[in-house]
This record gives sequence, C-alpha cells and structure tokens, in this order.
Amino acid sequence: MELPSFGDMIRGTVGHMAAFRTRKTAPGAVSYFPKNHTAKDPYYYVTWRDWGDESLACFGGPERELRQVTQYHSAKTYVAGADRDIRRFAKK
Repeated sequence: MELPSFGDMIRGTVGHMAAFRTRKTAPGAVSYFPKNHTAKDPYYYVTWRDWGDESLACFGGPERELRQVTQYHSAKTYVAGADRDIRRFAKK
C-alpha cells in the first residue's frame, strides 16, 4: 500500500482581514455566523487588542481553500469583493 505524500495531506486556505484603529476597548474576540450556516458559508470574526492609546480592531471574513499543491501568490485576488464585504460588515 502506497502512502500519500505529505503535500497530498495538506490543504491551504487563504483568509482575508482588515484592521482599523478604534477607541480604547477591552481585548477580545467574537465570531458571527449567519442563520442556517453551513461549512461552505462565509462567516466573519472580530478581534480587539491594545495598540498604544487606542485599540486595533481586526475583521476577518471570506476565505477560500486552495487547490491541492497550489502556489500562493500575495498579489492574486482569491475571493472577489472580500475587502468590500469585510468593510460592509464592519459598519454594522
């Protein structure tokens, strides 16, 4: 029996995040799932941490699983509209 190669057992994921300076608030993290959420549906999360005299709020959201043995390219758009969607979510 032939065992799979290490690369065949790894799945890469590209996630998107945007950070904003905010008024000072307690550190924390929250996830937001839509009603009737499935594993393939996007979800969003927010983390807060101290950043000098302010806080840094980091919003994360849409992600995409990379095909097996795919090379990551930092300039490539993996989820169209991810930045727009995160900013829209952050305004809620």
